[in-house]
Amino acid sequence: MAIPLPLAEFICAEHKFRPLPPHILLLGRQTMTFGKTGLQYLADRFDLAMPTRIERDMYTLHARLRPEVEFVSDASFFAMLGVTGIDAIDVNDSEGANILLDLCRDIPHEHRGRYDFILNGSVLDNVWDPPAAMRNIGRLLSETGRVVHIETETSSPFSYTALSPSWYFDYYVINGWQDCRLYVAAVEGFETLVTKPWAVMGFNPRAQARANAFSPPIGDRLGISVVVAEKNSKSTIEKAAVQSHYRSDEQWDEFMALAQPMLELQRPLHLGARGTGRPIPTHQNVWVSCGWWGEDSSSSWLRNVSMRMRHLDL
Repeated sequence: MAIPLPLAEFICAEHKFRPLPPHILLLGRQTMTFGKTGLQYLADRFDLAMPTRIERDMYTLHARLRPEVEFVSDASFFAMLGVTGIDAIDVNDSEGANILLDLCRDIPHEHRGRYDFILNGSVLDNVWDPPAAMRNIGRLLSETGRVVHIETETSSPFSYTALSPSWYFDYYVINGWQDCRLYVAAVEGFETLVTKPWAVMGFNPRAQARANAFSPPIGDRLGISVVVAEKNSKSTIEKAAVQSHYRSDEQWDEFMALAQPMLELQRPLHLGARGTGRPIPTHQNVWVSCGWWGEDSSSSWLRNVSMRMRHLDL
């Protein structure tokens, strides 16, 4: 499980919109696929203070497989956002998780409703029962909790399942959640996922009379869904949606009545950074270009930061 620079940028932008709480939950410890230079880039771009102590990632699998690369730890990244306590859930302790449980099975009551923020760093595409895991994420959240998902939308060498963006949107709408914002990134193959900027589109639910987050056409590129959703005191977790193609007029009326509060909220589509290249185009005004997330490693900005950081040690 990893947080590439484009996803870290999104989390920072979301933090600027609504600050992260001091105690969060990670679904698996996360490999930050960048070092001090990337951390400084994020601090500069989002006007954040660098952490007083930068810890090197010594426990995630990706970091252990590449000892020559000095990845910063997930704790160091989140410390920059004011997070002082992190819990991590995993099915085993191979990467240092402190809570061991299977998200597809019953969640012990002591963990329910504890967290105001959860980062799901690609879990639903690695489990056999995504709906069970999705409902358990809702159980782990507090009444006004927030979750950020990153999942593959198309098949990849490591995907067990590939879920469409409408699968998330329909679930959160039918269960009466406070908000849900969807993004689809299109990257040139799995190998570029952590090395290149992401071309990103954001879902515009107001573009149609019947909001339908169909999968945008991205050709043979790898699709990554990024989702942020917020609960409220009336949110449920058990309801299952009917896919848009098969809804009756009555079901559509119910769906759009539940979606209306989301259409009135002002959470912005987070724009990309200074990434190079042309953003992917708007598609029927339903999927709107959000530019590029993440910096290209060849950019002059990152080269300048790298020179400034050479004298620092992890």
